[in-house]
Amino acid sequence: MVNLNICFRIVPMLNKDGVFIGNYRTGVVGDDFNRRFKSGNKEFFPEIFGLKKLVTKCKKLGKIHLFLDLHGHSILKSSFLFGPDRKSFESEERILLWNIVINIDEYLLNNSKYFSHISSVYCNEAKKIETARVYFQMQENILSLTCENSLGLYYDQSQTFQESSLDWRIFGRHLLEAMMNTLSSEGELKSLEL
Repeated sequence: MVNLNICFRIVPMLNKDGVFIGNYRTGVVGDDFNRRFKSGNKEFFPEIFGLKKLVTKCKKLGKIHLFLDLHGHSILKSSFLFGPDRKSFESEERILLWNIVINIDEYLLNNSKYFSHISSVYCNEAKKIETARVYFQMQENILSLTCENSLGLYYDQSQTFQESSLDWRIFGRHLLEAMMNTLSSEGELKSLEL
């Protein structure tokens, strides 16, 4: 086993004030944080500016391999990904990044009953241009994905099941394995024993 020096920066929640008052999408100012990453006012969205500052600091310390934005989803079932479209990676050096996206998707498809490839979308839609994922990809040149997780249900072989906190932890492990296996296979990292 090769010892790796991997640093995860985990920001548990940007919208804690909104969630505290019962809003899972909007903050206390009544606006969706994840639609204000490009143009949000620092006075109204200090959390966004704090996250941008953290990312800038991390970039100065070394390469950021992946920005992963985790969300709960109240309508669709299972866990799925939002990612960049293929057109974002037309240069030869960026083709490797597209391969990372596809390999994470394929790993989850083949190894996690909680993952829905059908619900995953790889496209930078106009309505998503202000999201953290698109902002960090387009403005900071960081490979960025959003992982949406059902707030209660998942499909498995045409049946619907109630998710538990154990199911979420298992999918979290699958997601981590997908990222580590993919980055290892792309030569970014050597190996990691999970």
